[in-house]
Amino acid sequence: MLELDINKVDNREVDTKRFPIDTLYFPSTNPLSESIRTLSYKNTCPIPISFHWSIYKSKAEKIFLEDEASHYRVEPFIGNILANEEKEFKVYFTPLHAEPYYEYADFIIENIPIRAMKNPPAALK
Repeated sequence: MLELDINKVDNREVDTKRFPIDTLYFPSTNPLSESIRTLSYKNTCPIPISFHWSIYKSKAEKIFLEDEASHYRVEPFIGNILANEEKEFKVYFTPLHAEPYYEYADFIIENIPIRAMKNPPAALK
């Protein structure tokens, strides 16, 4: 059974069961400077998990996929999380202007059958 969750943000423990994380805000950042937030995922299942990130923009109900430049990047962008491993991800934000940026990063788990997920989202069923 797949067991993967964010357990730390910026090295502070979080309880995503009680307080789900769906938005990650960055402190006020000057244009052309860089801010970093750190997410720590824990794989508590007995198998390794392959992953990649999908970063995209949304403007007025139109979604732009990764071919357009983003103001965010995640490292590592692709890889594996071993069984019982905790892996840190650095999320970088580099704005060009002082304005809100409506960009998203989805954590994509690869090659896991739907039946291995606990309470999968209805859209995946």
